[in-house]
Amino acid sequence: MGSAFAQCSLAPVQAKCHRRWDVTLLAKGGPSPQSTGGYAAFHRACVALALLSTVSACRQITDRLGGTVSRCPSGLSPNGARCCAPGQRLNAGSCVGIPSSCPPGWHASFQGTRGCAIGFSTRFIEEGDYAVGPNDWESESVTAASGHVPAFWLDTVEVTWERYWGCVASGRCAKLGMDQGALEPGQPVTRIGVESARAFCSWALGRLPRTAEWLRAAAGASSHRFPWGQTGLVCRRAAFGLVAGPCAEGGREPELSGARPDGKNAQGVMDLVGNVAELVEAQPFSAPNPAGRPDGVQSEGVYDARVRPALEVRGGSFRSDHAARLKSWSVEPYLGPRDDVGFRCAYDAEPSKPPSE
Repeated sequence: MGSAFAQCSLAPVQAKCHRRWDVTLLAKGGPSPQSTGGYAAFHRACVALALLSTVSACRQITDRLGGTVSRCPSGLSPNGARCCAPGQRLNAGSCVGIPSSCPPGWHASFQGTRGCAIGFSTRFIEEGDYAVGPNDWESESVTAASGHVPAFWLDTVEVTWERYWGCVASGRCAKLGMDQGALEPGQPVTRIGVESARAFCSWALGRLPRTAEWLRAAAGASSHRFPWGQTGLVCRRAAFGLVAGPCAEGGREPELSGARPDGKNAQGVMDLVGNVAELVEAQPFSAPNPAGRPDGVQSEGVYDARVRPALEVRGGSFRSDHAARLKSWSVEPYLGPRDDVGFRCAYDAEPSKPPSE
């Protein structure tokens, strides 16, 4: 019972059952459904079926009754652990086939396998403060940090294979040993090394985000737990828990970049948590900086550009199965390419001229 209701609340099932019965009965000119024994029997059967269901079967119940709020955006539909376009099917974790349509603002791409991809765009992050620190029981061991960040531009979504192949075609980026024909153009680039990620961002006239910049976008000045605010980690806001729950089961690959628009931050940056964790230039600190110089570093230290920054991984991924791995303060060292680690690029501020490709 517990595992089923972790995914499929009984209340939405009951409500859907009631509405379906109500519409059917009243369409025949019958009495109020609550006054009939038939409704009670129908209600008991619905509840019993839900109680005995596995997580997968429970999802099927709600799907048959009209579904609950989908984790997929308009224009994509749940297919296993993925969100696929109309006309596509799921094969070994990938959405395959020619899409008959794509979500609004997306386009059909014919690079690699055919599929939908979100277009390239950036968001302007104004100069301002960031803060992270203990704000719930899971973050009691988190060291408080704050600082001031100059304005910058940031990719709206993680770099997709479609964008990356443009760099490969220019001769500036490595092929990464991947079979282009087997990759979905709208998925984020994964299994990439540090230098290859840096090379792409350089080609795009940018660089990898720095710690303070990423935190400015994800946590803001109010130390938000999530990019959209303090609460509300649900499956429609972040692509997480797709391997063994809580959002889906059997996931093998990340979702399409931009497939969780409800999880964007105030500036419109998407996928800062979930889908793929992101490579960030970890900022080393040298001597204390009492003046709190506004150079994009924590107030207790100065960014030393002479030191080659180490890489860290932030934001959690489709494999993350609980909230602590997706909160703004969650971080782990980069230990090498992984199938759930990607990247996005940042760009020095020039507000009148956003980055373009």
